[in-house]
Amino acid sequence: MSSSPRIRKGKLDPAAVTDVQALCRAAERAVPDADCRRAIRNIESYTQLLSSREPTARGPDFVRLRVHNPLASFRSKLDWIEAAQPG
Repeated sequence: MSSSPRIRKGKLDPAAVTDVQALCRAAERAVPDADCRRAIRNIESYTQLLSSREPTARGPDFVRLRVHNPLASFRSKLDWIEAAQPG
């Protein structure tokens, strides 16, 4: 699976978007923390904008910027959870 959508000649690779969405669903199931799940749901929602055909839908740069914050939040919370684990 790809880790992020690829853009070729200004076009989005739909398979990469599908991969990202599948990774988001897997991460949401794997993490018991509500904040982490919320961040992942936000990422998945923004990737849905990439595949939208609505004229008002934002482009990949918009989505990339919007994905950055919840992804950083997810990583930070996971680091905190791992640090709090005994052992």
